[in-house]
Amino acid sequence: MCCKLNRFCCCAFSLQTGTKVIANIYLLIEILVLTYLGISEYTGLFSSTDLITMVALATLSTILVLISATKDSKASFLMPWLFLCAILILGGMGYVGWIIIETGGHAVIIFCFMLVGLAGLEVAVITVASVIGAALFLYNWLIVFSYYHHLVEKKGQPFEEDADSISYIKYP
Repeated sequence: MCCKLNRFCCCAFSLQTGTKVIANIYLLIEILVLTYLGISEYTGLFSSTDLITMVALATLSTILVLISATKDSKASFLMPWLFLCAILILGGMGYVGWIIIETGGHAVIIFCFMLVGLAGLEVAVITVASVIGAALFLYNWLIVFSYYHHLVEKKGQPFEEDADSISYIKYP
């Protein structure tokens, strides 16, 4: 596999630790979003049970990732999160592609104007923040995907024993 990572955060942490950190951050964000959407729906500011359902499913899949990373087993628990995130990544890329096609390629020119400052500063900041956020999201997905492959490889390998713990039977 060409995109497999071996460490999280510039060789400082293992994939297991990175997956735990990512799962905890996503879980915190998802709980905050669920709380906000619940309060907004209760007060009448927002009413979309579909969005609440999607965030609840994302929260459940993040809890499964946290369980898998804590026990350092059950690679199948990572699959729902990987699947949901892959759909979000591909959907975002498709949306950007659709914008470029619909504007006839003028979206690239508009983006250049935003970076130069001819468009509003707010639009440029939001665009740059979105690109950085998408890159971080893709990096997080790669970390969990690499950890999934690590667990699958670990499960497929035969049990290795320490050479000192093996007792040999000596025949006379």
